[in-house]
Amino acid sequence: MAALRRYLGAPFHHLGRSIYGIDCAGLIVVGALDCGFRFSDVPPYRRRGMTDMVPLVAERMVPRGGPALGAVVLFRLPRVRPNEAHHGAIVTDRGIIHATEEVGRVVEVTFGGPWPDLVHSYWDYRELAGT
Repeated sequence: MAALRRYLGAPFHHLGRSIYGIDCAGLIVVGALDCGFRFSDVPPYRRRGMTDMVPLVAERMVPRGGPALGAVVLFRLPRVRPNEAHHGAIVTDRGIIHATEEVGRVVEVTFGGPWPDLVHSYWDYRELAGT
């Protein structure tokens, strides 16, 4: 979690991949790379009318049945397309870490409020899953 927490406060920046600017997919990518995992970046994606994230993570990760420390959680955003995953975060011992455009930066929040009802799926980095 220390590798991820160094991004706390980093500004939100579409397609960003550093502490100087990052988005939710970027946090998943750099989180893997900072942990020493083999992980290829995702191809460029649109900011508005977002791309479903499931195909992007499915070739890089393995699905899991529920939350676990270090797992990636994908969320539905009902205002976009309610059956697709359009936002990603990483599960921590305190909740989730995610880069959010609404707040404008990377934050760690408890896994309460609307989040549990918006879960689309959980994923593990292949190295954590042992595959």
